[in-house]
Amino acid sequence: MDWDVHQEVAIQTGGRRADIVAKRGQILWVIEVKRTAGLALLDQAYKWLGFAHYVSVAAPRFRSAAFECCCRDKGIGMLGLGLTEVSERLAPRLSRSVLHHYLDSALCDETRTWAAAGNALSEYYSPFRRTVRRIYDVLEAAPGLTMKELVARVDHHYSSVTSARGALRHWIRVGKLPGIRGDGGRPERWYLYRE
Repeated sequence: MDWDVHQEVAIQTGGRRADIVAKRGQILWVIEVKRTAGLALLDQAYKWLGFAHYVSVAAPRFRSAAFECCCRDKGIGMLGLGLTEVSERLAPRLSRSVLHHYLDSALCDETRTWAAAGNALSEYYSPFRRTVRRIYDVLEAAPGLTMKELVARVDHHYSSVTSARGALRHWIRVGKLPGIRGDGGRPERWYLYRE
């Protein structure tokens, strides 16, 4: 249906992560998926109102009339999940005035395939992971950079260059970026290494 589909999309505001974000032109549609339709699913969907043009929930069965009434009142769509098909039980209401840039800026090639929607491993592609991937690429191409030089070459998610340098130095030292090591010099230079 010409929707560009992304899975497990994390945004920086409020630590939210959408199971599925579909984009067609400038229109964004968030779909939250669970095995059962309950308050947890409704709460997840409710938090996306104001951030996406369409918001829907998806589950195998919807047994509660109250659940459907809440969805209808808030404009949240309902998708029924079968073994091989999806049926629209209630269409979502279009919201024209939304803060779509939060979701739109989180979409990238990696969010299409990085992790399956609704995975139980909490796998997702985040702005931090995007920054880390770029750091590895830069150090592979140009080993021995100072932290200042490294941060200048990376399009990072941090709010400032100073915070990027401090945070990345910390994350490298505590092992969150395996395979990167400093030489201990002044200024310290950073390298990729293989064990």
